[in-house]
Amino acid sequence: MSFLSIDEVVIHVVDIEASAKFYIGAFDLHMLASENDSILLGVLNSPSGRIRLREVRAREGVAPQVWDLGPRLLGMYSRNLASTLKRIESAGGTPRPLVSYPYGGGEMREAIALGSDHVWWTLPEVGADGPRQPSPALEQNPARQHGELHTVVVVVEDVDQAIAFFRDAGGMALLFDGVMQGEVFEEMIGFPSGASLRIAFLAGPEKAPARIEFMSFEGVERSEGRKDNIGIRRIVMSTTDLAETLAKFVELECRMISENVIEGPAGIEVELREVKQ
Repeated sequence: MSFLSIDEVVIHVVDIEASAKFYIGAFDLHMLASENDSILLGVLNSPSGRIRLREVRAREGVAPQVWDLGPRLLGMYSRNLASTLKRIESAGGTPRPLVSYPYGGGEMREAIALGSDHVWWTLPEVGADGPRQPSPALEQNPARQHGELHTVVVVVEDVDQAIAFFRDAGGMALLFDGVMQGEVFEEMIGFPSGASLRIAFLAGPEKAPARIEFMSFEGVERSEGRKDNIGIRRIVMSTTDLAETLAKFVELECRMISENVIEGPAGIEVELREVKQ
């Protein structure tokens, strides 16, 4: 019993056509399906890491800071990060500076950007050795600039509690847990001098995209009582045994929102979907 990957992330949007135009223009995603109130975007022949835009009647309000609590960022690999940042800006987004820092015995080039629908993006560049975690979109097409969605990031108060939710009930493995601080991260994220963030990410047994990541921040001032009308609302997780996984969440007294939908850390909705292997 285990979560395998995030098959879809559901984003609430005000103008679905304008939002789709942003994601297609910035990240060359394909329109995989179009329904009355939703559009499914992704990479052809990549079975997971897709984005579903769902139109809602809401006011946009003020965009969040990266460190505001809640489902906050999406991650995507880029083979050419400078080009990606230009594409995001041309599509109407706001990129922050590209930085480099030591990571895993090598160097990581990364940037974040505020995109459409109050969604922040974390964008690591793929090096000569390829993506650090599996990415079928890039592995199957060497000419493709962007991968499928590779992570969903939730900003939480308690990282350990969030890890336990996906590890103990979801059967996911912890791949990384560490603290980031210093000038390079202040420049990349825009948080104050002396602030820090803890990052932890988990994946299913095959490390298939998309994976789940948690951040918590120290030394920042959050927007109190924030209620997001648009943005990341739900993740759809695939599992090999729906009944067993649901029973585990019930045993741990997790709150059920509706059939097969559980309230996750920082309010993100977690929908379970069974797949046959």
